[in-house]
This record gives sequence, C-alpha cells and structure tokens, in this order.
Amino acid sequence: MSRLTVIGQFFFSRKAGMQLGDTITKRRRDRFERFSIIFPILLAGWIPSILTLIVSYTILRDTLESRILRDRQTLIQLVGHLVGHDLNRSSAIINYYQTLPEVARILSGTNPPPAAQQWLNSAFYSHPNIDGMFFTAPDGALIASIPTAPEMVGKDFGASYWREQAVASNEAVVSPVHSRLTDHRLVTNIVAAVRTPDGKILGYVGDSVLVERIGRRLAAIEFSDRFLFEVLDQKIKDIRQNNAGHFEEHGNLYSFSPIENTGWVAVVEQPKALAYKPVHDLLERMTLLAAWLVALTAVFAWLGSRFYQRQMEAKQRLEREVIFNEKMLANMPSGIAFVDPTSRRFLHANDAFARMAERFGNLPDGRDITEISC
Repeated sequence: MSRLTVIGQFFFSRKAGMQLGDTITKRRRDRFERFSIIFPILLAGWIPSILTLIVSYTILRDTLESRILRDRQTLIQLVGHLVGHDLNRSSAIINYYQTLPEVARILSGTNPPPAAQQWLNSAFYSHPNIDGMFFTAPDGALIASIPTAPEMVGKDFGASYWREQAVASNEAVVSPVHSRLTDHRLVTNIVAAVRTPDGKILGYVGDSVLVERIGRRLAAIEFSDRFLFEVLDQKIKDIRQNNAGHFEEHGNLYSFSPIENTGWVAVVEQPKALAYKPVHDLLERMTLLAAWLVALTAVFAWLGSRFYQRQMEAKQRLEREVIFNEKMLANMPSGIAFVDPTSRRFLHANDAFARMAERFGNLPDGRDITEISC
C-alpha cells in the first residue's frame, strides 16, 4: 500500500469521525433543548396539582372533618335540648308541688292514702304532658298513685331508682329508665323530697314520663344518612365521664352531649364512612381533577416539544439552504444573483456579480448589491 493511500485513508477516517462526533453532539443539544421546553411546562402543571393534593389530604380534610364534628355536636345538643325540655317541664311541676303546703299537710297526716289519692285525681289531669303521679313515704313505700295500684300501697315503689338522689338534692331529680310496677311500661320518674322547715323528709312526690312519649317526639324529626339518635340514662358510666365529645367504635362515629339537669346523655350514631362521605367525595373529585391536570400537562408538554422540534427542523433546513446559496454564489465563476420576484430586490449575489454591477450597472461605491432593485 502506498504512502499516499494511507494518508488519504487517515484524513478520510478523521473527517468521518469528526462528522459523527458533530452529529452526536448536535443530537444531544437537540434533546437538551427539547427537555428545556418540556420541563418548565411539566413544572407549571404538575407542581400546582401536587400541592393541591397535599393541601386537600392534610389541611382541607382536617378542616372539613372538624367542621362536620362541630355540626354533629350542635345537632346532638339540639336533640338533647328537645328531650331536656320535656323532662325539665315535668321537673318544674314537681318543684312546685314539693313546696306546696297542701302536699306537706297530706304527707304529714295520720292517714295519708285517701287524701293523697283524692289530691292526685284532681292535680294529675291538669298536666297533659305527664303520664303518672305518685306519693311515697320516706322509706319509698307507695301511698297513692295514678295509674292506681291498690295492691302496691305500702310496698316499695321502685325507690332504689331515685331515692338516694332525691335525698341528696333540694330539687326534683330524674331517675334512670325502668319498668313501671303498675303496667310494666318503660318510664322515668321525676321525684322530689317533701321536707319540713327543719329539713325532715315527710315523703316524696313524683311524676312519670313514658319513654315512648320521648321516642315519638324524636321520631317525628326526619333525618337522613342513617342517623340513629339515642338517649342514655345515668347507667352509661363511660360516656358520663366526659361532658361532650366524639368517639369511634366498631366502624361507627358517636357524638354525645349531656341533657341539662337530668344526668342523661343524648347520643347520635352513624357509620364513620357515611359521616365523612362529603369529605371523601370532595377528595376523590380533587384527586380526579389533579390527575386530569397532570395528564393534560403531559400532553401539552409533548405537543410543545413536537412543535418545537418541527420549528427547529424548519430553521435548520432554512439555514442549510442559506449556507448552500451563499457557498454556491461564492464559488460561481460567473456573476449570479437571486432576485425577489415581488420587490425585485437582490437577495443574494456573488462577488463577480457585484463587480459587474459596479462596472456596468453604475452601482455607487460603498453600497451593497442587496440595497438596490433591479
């Protein structure tokens, strides 16, 4: 192999390697330029979407759940006030009769049952919101009652439910729910001790309120979303340790509030998933919206990159054409020029044409060929 051939192959290989390197460098530059277009578009769309989801699942969710709990607490307080209104009205009746001199005279008499029964017959029917009345001795033995129960006179009248509380209080007290001895219907008794001026207990006067009356009052209120209202008496120790609040158990959310002056507690029960359903629905919509924004941003970024790529390709083609025209004009042995058909101005001209224009076309010195029209 001759030395000339080796040298030719060396320069050809070097030139090809340089062209390959330029091509790789150009491709990398193009990819970087495309990435510089895509990345800002993605950031502009994805960052707000991600921040929206973060805020929705933290601050917004906690705020809405707290608001739901406050609304539930307000609702249960209203229900408790409704129940307490009935019981407090009955308590006001007993508080009045507790201090009535005629009641004290009946209980301190030598034979209280006949006089007590006669007085009950006249007093009971003037109060339509109570379901029974009774007098008992200091030991809780029945003296007289409505409904009447002659067989119970002289016997204990369920004093274990209310006697201890009545002794410790100067006002009427509300007993736990129990079965009434006369007809076995569930009632609560509102009882007050009748005392002498020196504090000695002469007996007890009380009225009865049927639980079904309270139930009918609550049933008349229409609630949706599987609300379950309950009224709990003094036996529910765990709830009574707290004045009001919420707790979760067995997948249900409970909200409770005490009923004033009764020792009872009003409770609302609802499945937790249903209680927080508005929050979950909102979060699902926010997630769906964020997902759509992310997807649309990606599509816009891809379309933007494609548009940018086409623009760059068009620019490169134009540059190649311009370079080709300039090289072609520069290497032409004779004069040649490109003329715009509309404005009839010279777009490009080689040196030979420029010299010819200066020589034969009276082109002023110092002016470029592209500044004049043909």
